Amino acid sequence: MGLESLYIGRVLTCNTCKLSYVRRTSCNFKQRNQEHIKYIKQNDPQSANAVHILNYNHAYETINTTMSLLKLTTKTSTLILYEQFYMQSHYYHKELILEQNTGEYKPMYQLIFDTPITSPSAIYTDQYSDTRQLPRPQY
Repeated sequence: MGLESLYIGRVLTCNTCKLSYVRRTSCNFKQRNQEHIKYIKQNDPQSANAVHILNYNHAYETINTTMSLLKLTTKTSTLILYEQFYMQSHYYHKELILEQNTGEYKPMYQLIFDTPITSPSAIYTDQYSDTRQLPRPQY
């Protein structure tokens, strides 16, 4: 698989305030990091991460301390879903930089975050103590 076919979900964490910037890219980490540094040095608002660093005069650290991989895939459509999920997750937990917050309400993700996590076995045993009473799938 060539590098051209890889899509990467990544998160940049501001070491000053610990808020995160979530985005997908088809570039390698080093190349994308160099672009962010260029935007910061040139006071260029092409990146929400650069705008955050510039607006709050936060320090920009090395790639090793700020950037991490969220998801690696060859399908753009899959990565878009992961990107949206991670953005909503960081927003929900108040960990997303304000410059990236679109204010867009996504009920599907909200449902995920608001629903208590229960293991499938717990749901099964709580609802159906007698296995002979299991509902049959509807086709």
